[in-house]
Parts: sequence; C-alpha cells; structure tokens
Amino acid sequence: MPNNNYTKSANNQFIKYFEKTNDPRRTNKGNHKYPINEILLLVISAVISEADGWTSIELFGKAKLTWVQQFFPYKEGK
Repeated sequence: MPNNNYTKSANNQFIKYFEKTNDPRRTNKGNHKYPINEILLLVISAVISEADGWTSIELFGKAKLTWVQQFFPYKEGK
C-alpha cells in the first residue's frame, strides 16, 4: 500500500491533469453518484488492468474499492 505522501501526490497530479475536463453528463437531474474524477480514475485503472468493457470495469471497481478510495472517497461504493 502506498504511503500517505505518495497517495496525496498521485491524487494531486491526477486532479491537476484532468481538472479542465468537462463533465458531459446532464447536471439538472441531480442523479450523479460519482464526480467525473472518480469515474476517470476507475476507468483508466481498470483499462490498464485489461478491463475490456463496462461490466469488467464495474467488477474491477468492486474488487479494488479499498484501493481507489485511497485517492477519492467513492462514497457510493459498496
């Protein structure tokens, strides 16, 4: 498990890189469970780990929830 300083540094670099990313989802419905940064981290990590579709990305997220929560809260994760 990475140390706390590494985790903060990695999180800051990720946020800095993707901070200007527009969220294309409709925001007027109020049904967003996850911020765009949390979705991007999960999807990128899953694809690097050879996930090949939304089902395998979901399975990756469930299996690695504790790991991704080091970087973002994923409050709706179960």
